[in-house]
This record gives sequence, C-alpha cells and structure tokens, in this order.
Amino acid sequence: MTTNDRDFDQLFSLVTEMRKVMIDMKNDMETRFDQVESRFSEMDKRFDDMKSNMETRFLKVDKRFDEMKEEHVVMNRRIGNLETAQLETNARLSKVEDSQMKTAAALTAIADTNKERKK
Repeated sequence: MTTNDRDFDQLFSLVTEMRKVMIDMKNDMETRFDQVESRFSEMDKRFDDMKSNMETRFLKVDKRFDEMKEEHVVMNRRIGNLETAQLETNARLSKVEDSQMKTAAALTAIADTNKERKK
C-alpha cells in the first residue's frame, strides 16, 4: 500500500504542477490578449485622429477649390469683357480705315479735278 500511496502522491503532485502551469499559461494568455486589445484601441484612436485630420484637410482643399472657381469665374468675365472691347476696337478701326480710304479717294478726285481745270 505504500507504493500505491507513493504513486498517488506523485500523480497528485504532477496534476497539481500541471494545474499551476495551466493557470500560469491562462494568465499569460489573458495578459497578451489585454495587450493586443490595448494596441487595437490605440490603433483605433490613431485611425480616428487620421480620419479627423483628413476631413479637415479635405475641407480646406474644398474651400481652396471654391475660391479658385470664384476667381476663375471673375477671370472668365474679364476675358469676355476684353474680347468684347477688342471686337469694338476692331470695328472702330475698320470704320476709321474706311473713312480714310474715302477721304483719300475724295482728295484724289479733287486733285484730278484741279489738274483737269488747270489744263
């Protein structure tokens, strides 16, 4: 019976040590899971911050694009006004050239008439 008692004591000791090892492993795993969860929480926070920063940047870019669009509209209006002014200037120059040609023709006719009278 002592052999059985010794065997039982060894088995009990082994099971007790195994239980301690398993409890330690469980505690280590819980610690690791807590660390992983903490890191995921940090990553979530960082992503939320990045999202917030990106939204702010996008709003700034949208504002700049709106300002550029407004400036573009003003520039297009000015260019349109310049084109209209250029067309009006061209029309006036054409009238001036036409009147100069008529004046030159009239002066030539007068000169020809004066030549014929002097003859």
